[in-house]
Amino acid sequence: MRWGLKQEVMTSKASVSDDPARAEHFKAQFGGYLAAQITPLMVKNFRKVMRRTVSKKTKKPFSGATVNKTVS
Repeated sequence: MRWGLKQEVMTSKASVSDDPARAEHFKAQFGGYLAAQITPLMVKNFRKVMRRTVSKKTKKPFSGATVNKTVS
């Protein structure tokens, strides 16, 4: 995850400042797995969990757009 966030394609994005916080949710769910071990079903479950998770910033559940950005 750290390596990926340092790549030029990631550091040139407009949302670069939000990516580390988004990555924390992803790492909490998938931190024990190699990227190749994460299945589409696991990602679908993660999306469902994230839609029920309340954001510390907004105090509301994460929106679909935020969940999509997190997964991307």
